[in-house]
Amino acid sequence: MKRRKSNATPALVRGVRIAVWLVCATSCVVCTTSCAREDRDAAEQRAETERAESELARGELVAFAPRSATSDVELARDLPDGWRLRVPGPRQAVAFYVHGDPRVRCHLTLLAGDDGGLASTVDRWRREWGLAQARPEELERLSVVRFLEREARVVDLEARSEDGAQRTALVGIVASDDNGSAIFELSGPSELVHAERGPFLELARSLAVRSAAPGRSAPP
Repeated sequence: MKRRKSNATPALVRGVRIAVWLVCATSCVVCTTSCAREDRDAAEQRAETERAESELARGELVAFAPRSATSDVELARDLPDGWRLRVPGPRQAVAFYVHGDPRVRCHLTLLAGDDGGLASTVDRWRREWGLAQARPEELERLSVVRFLEREARVVDLEARSEDGAQRTALVGIVASDDNGSAIFELSGPSELVHAERGPFLELARSLAVRSAAPGRSAPP
């Protein structure tokens, strides 16, 4: 008597093939979605950098330009590795992302007139950090650097958060004269600020307001 062939094996093979196809299709969908998200994030970063470049090209530093400079100015800068421009906030001339970490803030603020002198800026920072007002002799001992063609003071602060769980730090540079003040600051978690203090100071030394090349039209 002939034995009837079983259809179990072909059915099992078909099931395995369908399962493999589903896994491959799902992987393709996940990969496509992930790649699309990465492309979108990269495009958003490029767009924000372009907006920041556009803001920077408008001549925001005119009010603090050297007396010998014309109103047509540009900002020279050398960004440290891992830093990039971001769109500045209100009253900020230029701002930066530091390794893409939102906890770290870095920006340059320009103030006209008597606002933002060394003593008032340091006292404001110290109040925000829960520290006592600086004594005149402490301000005199601050280290001096050249910043935006002026003599500036470097301020280092460190404090513990209110819950005591984390230490935060600030490195600030303050330059003031009769035209106003320029305040460049880096703040965030202590370990990150300390690691980027050197690049921050190098960037500060590279910032310069200068007259644009002859024949270039003035910024709007």
